[in-house]
Amino acid sequence: MGMFSGGLREALGVRLEKSRSLLLIGDSEQAFEAAAPFIEAVGRRFERLRIVLSGPPELRDRLQRRFPEALTHAAPLPLLSTCRRFVRNGGFRSIVALDDVRLPRAMITAVGYEGMALLAMRTSRAAPPADPATARAAEATLDLGGADGAGGDKALEPALDILLRFLARDFKKRRRKEPLSPSALVLEGSRRPFWRRLLAGRIQRIETLEELRARLGAPQTILCLGNGPSSEDPRLDGHAYDALFRVNESWRKRGRFVDPKVVFTGGRDVMENLQSVILGLQTDHAEIRLAKGRALAPSRKGAVFFRADETAPALRAHDWGAFRPSNGAAMIATAVALQPRKLVVAGIDLFRHPQGAYPGDPSTPNAFVTAHDADAEAEFLLDQFAAYRGELVILSPVLDAAWADRRRRQLPEEAQRQ
Repeated sequence: MGMFSGGLREALGVRLEKSRSLLLIGDSEQAFEAAAPFIEAVGRRFERLRIVLSGPPELRDRLQRRFPEALTHAAPLPLLSTCRRFVRNGGFRSIVALDDVRLPRAMITAVGYEGMALLAMRTSRAAPPADPATARAAEATLDLGGADGAGGDKALEPALDILLRFLARDFKKRRRKEPLSPSALVLEGSRRPFWRRLLAGRIQRIETLEELRARLGAPQTILCLGNGPSSEDPRLDGHAYDALFRVNESWRKRGRFVDPKVVFTGGRDVMENLQSVILGLQTDHAEIRLAKGRALAPSRKGAVFFRADETAPALRAHDWGAFRPSNGAAMIATAVALQPRKLVVAGIDLFRHPQGAYPGDPSTPNAFVTAHDADAEAEFLLDQFAAYRGELVILSPVLDAAWADRRRRQLPEEAQRQ
């Protein structure tokens, strides 16, 4: 592929720290320049997505100057092992091949093995067609020339919409799984009665909503706190609670409301660091992470967990479109399924709070990662609030305004039914 020469770490595919990323591969300055409106639009639309560019060595400095917000990276050695390491370490949600760039067979195979999307891009109407091997493997073509040859902004939005579908996809579910891999054996074993009894001291799975309610002591008031700015609303001090639900672990540094009974997460570090709470998971991948981290690590405490997507069926029943429910959505769905007498919600600000993404954090973009969507989240949360029968207190101004608007719009409909 003759891409950037960047030292041994880049050649071995180990330079990048894992982060949600988009990789664009091209072999000419003309191709990257023609793709510039797309690259810049991706940066604006997906603020928390890292863009990585790979091309011929002589282009590296020029591309870095042309696209200062992106990273440039050499191609890994054209071996399956190094290519798999590269795409996995890079956290690439999609790989875009510009025009007729020729990808090594190992790269195409690695992308497929890791469950990621390979996309072909036609950067202009005059651009050469995709390399045959890329065209066969590509799941879609992003046509900046436009189907009618118009190109420009008219072609840009459809290309971004196509890309979004692949950025939001859970590639881990599509990753090639070997039947005898450690992950597959751990997951299968954790679900068999014999192995579950054997591992009971290390991992306990809560099977039903009733069992979860009993574990929590049948809480009458549940406080659900996301990590947005309203999670530190002073009014929270006036609300006593029987059970605190939280998401991930950024709240630990803030020193407030640090006694959760349940933490909703899928992150390996969170599951390793929080060893005295019930964990709410959503996916097989998260369950594998937990089982491998606890069952095979005697130095850590045992874990208690449940699958929120099973105890709160609304998570699966909802039409999420291209997106996935966030841990915050799983938290609210679980709390509503438990139907306590009082539910207090704060910190779920849908990345629309004027103070930013998180309290005390001015640097993180005030936007969801590509797997989630603010409108999809809001619709689901409002549906959950509508299904809740107790006293509801919403201290997130963004969510409270949306709920008030939903209720105003429903009043005429309810009056007509009476």
